[in-house]
Amino acid sequence: MQGDATLFSEMQTTEFRSRWSSIQTGFVDELRKTMAEADRLVALLMTQLAEGFANERTQSSRGGPPTQRGLKETELAALSAEARISTSRVEREAA
Repeated sequence: MQGDATLFSEMQTTEFRSRWSSIQTGFVDELRKTMAEADRLVALLMTQLAEGFANERTQSSRGGPPTQRGLKETELAALSAEARISTSRVEREAA
């Protein structure tokens, strides 16, 4: 993939960011429920990412154009790192 390739549509990116912001506010008040919501969001993100890669491979093998998506690889890496840091912090505080 090229450095400027995107992984999700602009609408998906907005939805993921909105859900993540909403989830982050719950870490203080409802830790267990929020951790479950965060896990579901990460699972959804990874599922859609895998589906996107599978579609990309299919289109590439057919010689079709790359799929247009909104979230860049660097943005996904930053969100992933932020999620790992937040999850680690919550797990330490809950222990």
